[in-house]
Amino acid sequence: MKGIYYLFLISILICFGKAEAQHFPSKQYMIADGMPSNSIYDIAQDNRGMMWFVTKVGPVYYDARQWYTFPDSLNLPKSTNSLMKAVGDRIWVVGLNDTSLTVQYHQDGWNEISVPKTEVELMERLFFDVLDTYEEYEVLLGFKTRLFSYSSKRRVWEKIALPENLLLNNIRMIGRKFLLSTSDGLYIYDSRSIQKVQLPYDELPSDFILNVEFQQDIYYLLGYNWFAEMTEDTIIHLMPDAGLNEAAVSAKTSIVVNDDIVLFGANTPARLVNWTEGTFQDLLFDGKKLNIGSTRVLADNEGNIWVSDTRGLFKFNLLQFENYNSNSGLKDDEVTVVHQLANGKMILANIHQLNVMEDDRLVSYPSVRYGDANFRVLDIHEDRKTDQIMMTTSGGGLIFYDINDFQKPATVLSKTSRVTSVEAFKDKIFVANNQGLQELTRGRLIPANPDVRTIRNMSVLGDKLGLYTTGYGVYLYDGREYQFFSSRVFGLRSVYDGVVYQDEIILGSSDGLATFSEDQIVPWEEVEINSPVFALLTDKTGNLWIGVDHGVYRYDGVDLELFDIDEGLLGNEINRNALFEDRNGHIWIGTEKGVSVFKGESEMDKQINLAVTIEEVLLNGNQSLLNIENPELDFDDNNLQIAFQCLSYVDEERINYRYRITTTDDQWIQLSREVGSVTLTNLEYGTYQFEVQARFGNGEWGDSTVYNFEIKKPFYYRWWFYLLGVLTLIAIARTVFYFRYVLLIKKQRNLKALIAARTREIQDLNDHLEEKVKERTKELQDKNLKLEEYAFINAHHLRAPLAKIMSAVHVVEKMDEQNLDPEILKILKDSIEELDQVIYSINDIFRD
Repeated sequence: MKGIYYLFLISILICFGKAEAQHFPSKQYMIADGMPSNSIYDIAQDNRGMMWFVTKVGPVYYDARQWYTFPDSLNLPKSTNSLMKAVGDRIWVVGLNDTSLTVQYHQDGWNEISVPKTEVELMERLFFDVLDTYEEYEVLLGFKTRLFSYSSKRRVWEKIALPENLLLNNIRMIGRKFLLSTSDGLYIYDSRSIQKVQLPYDELPSDFILNVEFQQDIYYLLGYNWFAEMTEDTIIHLMPDAGLNEAAVSAKTSIVVNDDIVLFGANTPARLVNWTEGTFQDLLFDGKKLNIGSTRVLADNEGNIWVSDTRGLFKFNLLQFENYNSNSGLKDDEVTVVHQLANGKMILANIHQLNVMEDDRLVSYPSVRYGDANFRVLDIHEDRKTDQIMMTTSGGGLIFYDINDFQKPATVLSKTSRVTSVEAFKDKIFVANNQGLQELTRGRLIPANPDVRTIRNMSVLGDKLGLYTTGYGVYLYDGREYQFFSSRVFGLRSVYDGVVYQDEIILGSSDGLATFSEDQIVPWEEVEINSPVFALLTDKTGNLWIGVDHGVYRYDGVDLELFDIDEGLLGNEINRNALFEDRNGHIWIGTEKGVSVFKGESEMDKQINLAVTIEEVLLNGNQSLLNIENPELDFDDNNLQIAFQCLSYVDEERINYRYRITTTDDQWIQLSREVGSVTLTNLEYGTYQFEVQARFGNGEWGDSTVYNFEIKKPFYYRWWFYLLGVLTLIAIARTVFYFRYVLLIKKQRNLKALIAARTREIQDLNDHLEEKVKERTKELQDKNLKLEEYAFINAHHLRAPLAKIMSAVHVVEKMDEQNLDPEILKILKDSIEELDQVIYSINDIFRD
């Protein structure tokens, strides 16, 4: 799979001639991006996919989101000569720290081993590699003229004898062998001795080898200003000029080989080898040679090419497009027309010139500008009968070229007119210009229908020719008559292009996609795009491509997918005659910033690392559960923070995530690109599976990574709580019953005591009843006597004085009435009578 991937990679990287290079999507990392230092000395990638770097501040690692450093107290190497090597998840570093040489490896923390005792100048160049099997390891450390070996068994550095005057240039562990690049060819270190590899050195420019890579019995040798591919018997390829100078001898060198891709660097930009031409191509950043002094070139496990130098870090990667613009050899950025000739050559028209690509060789021709300053190439057609191509231009007329000669036009017609489109239809060639529709006959333009004006573009729609106008609508011509379609909506009358898609004519207009209904142009309801549609294409697999002002859509009849600059498209605005499918099924997309080639779902999609790693699981923000399998969490203490990461470096900003908490069939929750963690809280009790996935852009989701945990039932849902509740209820019931029983017994006893007391009272009453009757009779008799005495007093003692008063009143009545107050007399009489009545009443009571 990697072979296919790199074959694809080299096809988009290789250009012909050092000045012409295909634009390769790239990224530069600097301090502004969070990188701790712009000075990068070496690069490695561990088996998890983490990227490691030795920098001016020491070793750092990058997880596609953040950069991590280590404290100075570890005394890690930070000099220009520092080296780094990844073996599994171990990271080995060798170099100078602030004061001395150090050799360390990282595995669950940094581990330091001793350094050899030598009088060598520490600032001279170092060479290093390690054979590490985890159970044991051997480190080979070299200087310019010295070589030392250290193993985990011996625990001591041993000096290895070198031939006299031999200079070391590099040490490479390949397989289980150390290969030494020297001033006298290639050597193998084995069993604490070295032996020269027998190669056909006589066929090389020199024996001075800077670096070596060995794969499938082939040696890749970087020498002083040469590069070769060879076996033990013969040279396969030789590049006698590798663009190196004397600085390369004392610089770090790199060779990257994977199937058909070969890169090298030696205090130079990273260089891609083209064995066919015997040349190399500098990898340019945005068309500029910025990485001029590479310290390391490395291909990671996704095929990204990392290039470091003392002024920054560069990454070149493959998206889904090959891109060509002025940095790739085109005369200009904007590509207005794309057309493939019958002989396979691709014509890429800039605003006012042609570029011809054949077998990936790109040749640009001089300006073909004619007419006014608004000259612009608008359309191209190949006439196979005459072996000519016709190019329509704005303000420059109709320009003819011989198919094998693009140095200068063969003929020019209507030099001052605006010729917008040319199309062959039913053995005729039609040309649209500012004078209407014309037919090309015997080298002359003859009016075909001057009434059809403002024709912007033409295309063949099955058995009809479509004529698309600016602001009027569409004409369909069947070879005999014209049928006109318009719309009440002005935007639908302004049409740019048309195609036949699933037996239906689809139009691209200023108001989006449209179609025909009776004699009207109406919106196409199947796909809604609320922007102008400039170009349309139906490819061989049945997809509809839709070029707009913000990219290009691909519609497969179900899904609508947008490709824009985030997907690697050079520009966003698609030109109307620059959406083209070549004979290989590749889609060419001409934009204002160049042309991009879509080669289908590339092997890169299968290479992207979409594996998600659970980085940390924290309970309540402090207790790590990462290494606990299926932890059980208390119901009231289940605040979980789960951090995860996808170590993909193709384009870090386009990795996004989704997760779900599966208990039954929960829905996925998609996260923004910046989010790499979730917080889970207030979960119900039960067994949970946290599931997370990653994807690149809008592509397919990768495999799931899961983390299982359990929320324990609250205590009131536990069996012992139910049992305790039942026992408690039983105890309460028994207690209530007991107290009720005791209360009833007590009441019964009280009632018995009361009855007994009442019985005793009655008995006592019965026993003393006669005596009490006598006592009561005597008491009543005494009271009666007193009452009788009282009645006697009322009858006799009170009545006597009352009689005297009554007599006196009677006497007074007989006296002189003139001196007597009648009122007073009346009051006396009434009172006497009332008192007399009372006395009679009392006597009556006692008389009864």
